[in-house]
Amino acid sequence: MNPSFVGKYILITGAAGGLGSQLARNYAKLGANLLLASRHVKRLDELAASLSEFGGAYHTFQIDITNQESVDNLFKGITEVVEHIDIAINCAGCFSAGDLTESEFEQLINTNLTGTWRCLTAELALMSKCKTGVIVNISSLIGRHLSAPGLSAYAASKAGVEALSK
Repeated sequence: MNPSFVGKYILITGAAGGLGSQLARNYAKLGANLLLASRHVKRLDELAASLSEFGGAYHTFQIDITNQESVDNLFKGITEVVEHIDIAINCAGCFSAGDLTESEFEQLINTNLTGTWRCLTAELALMSKCKTGVIVNISSLIGRHLSAPGLSAYAASKAGVEALSK
């Protein structure tokens, strides 16, 4: 069975990163319309251009998930383009390992956990108005099974994402 996403609107945060861009390609091949969000505008625009061969509509948005105003602006922009989103994939995040300073730890938590929460809250608000939608939060196995020294802060941030998702 080959699922069709023709006519579906899928939001991907962190779309310019490795996993996000691969998800975008996969959904584009299945006919989805994509709402691509990232802080990396140039890579985002390159991704959208590379997807044109698949048809569908592709809209790009700059976002910094560590900033509430930026998240608010993303959803304002989305509602100017579409009435609803069918699927939201929260893929934006960062990785840090080793001995972190307090500032580095706060940045990791603010991006991976708080940033995901910001997006999740906005997605739920939009989806509840439309009474439809699916949200996927990307985490890490490290969030469940700390596997190496120096990864405790990253593991904590991803374990928090797992808890938000339950």
